Amino acid sequence: MGEISRPDGLDFQVPERTEVRIVDVTEVLDSLEKSRKRMKLGPGGLPLSDLRSGNKPGAEGEQSS
Repeated sequence: MGEISRPDGLDFQVPERTEVRIVDVTEVLDSLEKSRKRMKLGPGGLPLSDLRSGNKPGAEGEQSS
């Protein structure tokens, strides 16, 4: 562990090797889009079955599962 000293006396320890990953936003969005399609979710994260049947989020009544 490495130590970082602060002027206010609140020293803290950090791992010697800290990995920082800089990712391209499009990479993250593509990944989200793929998983959304895999789970068959529509825009906004609603299941496609709910969108097709016309159910709205928060609508009262029976939930299809």
